[in-house]
Amino acid sequence: MGHVIWQGPAAQPSTSQQLPITLILCVGSAPLDFGATTDPSGFFTVTTSLPPSSYNWRVKGPKYLAMSGTSVLAAAGTTQVEMGMQRAGDTDATHNNLVSSTDFTTLKTVFGTSSSIGDLNNDGVTSAVDFTLLKSNFGTAGRR
Repeated sequence: MGHVIWQGPAAQPSTSQQLPITLILCVGSAPLDFGATTDPSGFFTVTTSLPPSSYNWRVKGPKYLAMSGTSVLAAAGTTQVEMGMQRAGDTDATHNNLVSSTDFTTLKTVFGTSSSIGDLNNDGVTSAVDFTLLKSNFGTAGRR
């Protein structure tokens, strides 16, 4: 079970915190991808049959910068991992884990519309609030 805080949407718990997320667990040389959706409190669950061990993880939402770390999966029961803030701004089509001029251009193109592409706070419209979120992370890269 993982937990993230999405930068931008209303504070947890909120339905605007229900967003898609991808978890990658590194198992030897083969990474395993798991898709999930966070609940209103930012929690998500994936089920694996992996043996107890220490694993490197990476989480990323489609318009957010990735976070990564290491966690030990327990032999039985549930392992809960705090994965931190998902910082907003990776709006371009490549989702390259960097908030850059390409993301600014993407947001500018949909500014004032109900396009979900630039809607970083998940309120249904791309506005000055979304621009401010992108600006606060401009030039920032997520973790690899």
